[in-house]
Amino acid sequence: IADCASDVVQLVRSDACRAWPDLPTCCGCHEPAPRSFFREDEAWLVSFIASLAGDVLDVGMGQVPYLAPALERIRDGRLRYLGLDPDPAAAGVGASFGLPVHAGTIESFDGPPASFDHALAIRSLNHFVDPAAALAVLARVLRPGGSLTLIESLALPLVRTRRQAERSHQASAGGFQHLRNWDSSPVLALLATLPFEVT
Repeated sequence: IADCASDVVQLVRSDACRAWPDLPTCCGCHEPAPRSFFREDEAWLVSFIASLAGDVLDVGMGQVPYLAPALERIRDGRLRYLGLDPDPAAAGVGASFGLPVHAGTIESFDGPPASFDHALAIRSLNHFVDPAAALAVLARVLRPGGSLTLIESLALPLVRTRRQAERSHQASAGGFQHLRNWDSSPVLALLATLPFEVT
């Protein structure tokens, strides 16, 4: 899946299921969603990133799909960007945009304390080897009043065990895969142990 907005068809439970007496124990009937929530979310994300100013750390920046509208702000210095990704190929992608990239994991990132106004982890959290250590690093490198934006897609129909994900990481065609499939509950619980204010 390269682009959720075009490569994935979202399904919603059919209205015909709502009156079914066995619904609590039935997987239900699903049909294509009447609108694309992926496209709506992507539009919000592009707009949000284009509005940022200051120093930004993009954790798991990958192919930098959201930066095109922010490139002017980066070039004129209103937005100072550092990409961080464990995949060395990401450095080449960032360089093609003229962006600095640090090849490595967030857990081992040794950026100076209080050096970023914003940190982004867009569909990266479930790739972190140690989420608690990663979020502690982000808390350390963010300036007081800085923002952390975590966006994660919930598991799609393909769910893997940790062993399967590790095998996928080793296969060059597999790339970096989810190490877990957290929704917001464990993330919020972990954030509560760190100096973040959740809004």
